[in-house]
Amino acid sequence: MAQAAQMLIEIAEHFSTVPILAVTDSWFGNNGLWKPAYKAIGNRFNILSRLRCNNVLYDLPEKRKPKQRGRNKKYGQRLGSATDMAKTVQQEARFYNVNLYGKQREVSAYSRVVMLKTLKRPVQVVWVFRRTQWIALFTTDLNLSITQIIIRAIARLHDRFWDSMSQKSIRRTANHLCPGTPCVHLTHAQNPHG
Repeated sequence: MAQAAQMLIEIAEHFSTVPILAVTDSWFGNNGLWKPAYKAIGNRFNILSRLRCNNVLYDLPEKRKPKQRGRNKKYGQRLGSATDMAKTVQQEARFYNVNLYGKQREVSAYSRVVMLKTLKRPVQVVWVFRRTQWIALFTTDLNLSITQIIIRAIARLHDRFWDSMSQKSIRRTANHLCPGTPCVHLTHAQNPHG
């Protein structure tokens, strides 16, 4: 994690005036990468990652009432895991037209801003549904649209879920997906021997 954070910091120093979006797999979607990179880079740094299915999500804290005693709450009501939420939000999902693999495709997705304790901050979570499968993505950039999140995630998270949406697997380049924003793609190397 420290090496990945240092790499991001060096990239941010080179691109000193533009926002940095790190698109990662779920291995890097925690405070081990976020905290040191955000501390050094500041508000220009955001992360987009696959959300682990067992991550627990919380609602945003309620607004403080006038003359209320005690400190502000950091988290709202416990909503459940990403898996629990996928089961409840699938009925509320809408269809979005997204350019996947060179074709316009209809993708069923649902988005919600929640608190994530692993990062200690609000994040936007997008659940993408395909038949009986689903994937949850999250980003600290609350200004990205649902389609932008899905398109940027495809560049990094190219797996069977996305392959099932296309006969041909055509990867898009980071420059095509993130015009004007350096996209850094981080993947945890799996040990092929176990």
